[in-house]
Amino acid sequence: ERTHKDVFPSSITPDTTNFLVARITPSIHYTMGGLNINPSGEVQERIESIVGSHRHIRGLFAAGEVTGGVHGGNRLGGNSLLECVVFGRIAGERAATVKNSQDAMFPNAKLDDGHSESNWVPVILREVRNTDKKYGMNTREIRFNMHGSFQHSGLDIGQFIALRGTFDGETLMGYFSPITRPSDEGVVGILARYDAKGGPITRLLELSRPGSTFYMCAMGGLRLKLEPECITFCEKEIQRMGLLAGGTGIAPMIQIIRAYGHYARHDPRRLPPR
Repeated sequence: ERTHKDVFPSSITPDTTNFLVARITPSIHYTMGGLNINPSGEVQERIESIVGSHRHIRGLFAAGEVTGGVHGGNRLGGNSLLECVVFGRIAGERAATVKNSQDAMFPNAKLDDGHSESNWVPVILREVRNTDKKYGMNTREIRFNMHGSFQHSGLDIGQFIALRGTFDGETLMGYFSPITRPSDEGVVGILARYDAKGGPITRLLELSRPGSTFYMCAMGGLRLKLEPECITFCEKEIQRMGLLAGGTGIAPMIQIIRAYGHYARHDPRRLPPR
C-alpha cells in the first residue's frame, strides 16, 4: 500500500518470507558533452580568424564518449557503441596517415598538366557544408581529405584544380578554385554551385557520400606567392592589391583573403601602409 504498486515481476504472497533488497543510486550512464571534432576525428580548437572559427589540433584525434556534438541534443538508444565503431575507425584511419612521407599532395603542381595520368591523385570526400547564407544561394563548400593529415596541397595561391569522378559509367570533370589555403594541412576545400549551372559533376557531388573517392589534378590560374618579405606575381613584387569578384571568381578571392590574413597576422610588418 505504501508503494502504490500492484504489479510485480514475481509473485508475492502473504506467505513469502525471502526478499532480495538492493539499493539503487544515480550514476553516469553517458555524457553528451566533450571535445569538438571534425569529420575526420581530429580534435578542434577555437581560433580568431577572418574565415572560420575552428582549426584542428595537430596530431590529436578523438572518438566515442570523450567527444561532443555527434548526437545533437539527445542520444538515441544503442547509438553509443555505433558511435565508437564509426568514429573510432575514421579517427584511426586518419591517424595512420600522420607519418605520410610526402609533404605536398601535388609535388608537380607547376606542370599545369591534366593530360598525364600520373598527375591525378585520389582524394576522399570528407564533408559537404551548406553555404547559402555565407556565399550565396545554391552554394556548397566541399572538403576532401588528402593522403596525409599533415600534408599540404603544394599549390600556389589562386591556382585551380580539376576534379574527376564517375557517374553511371560516364567520367565527369569540373574545374574549381580551392578556398582553403595552400598551407592548410590534410584538406582541400572547394566552393561549388549546386544547381544546373554547376555542370554535370555537381550532380555527382550532390549524390556522393562521405568516403567517396574522386581524382584531383593541379592546373593553372593566378598563382600568387607569399614570400617572406613580399607578395609576388610572375616574379614581380605586388605593392597594392584590390579585389572585385563575382560568380566563380568568389572562390579564388576567398582564398587570397584567407591566405593574406594569415600571412599578415603572423607578422604585422607585412601589412601595407594606409
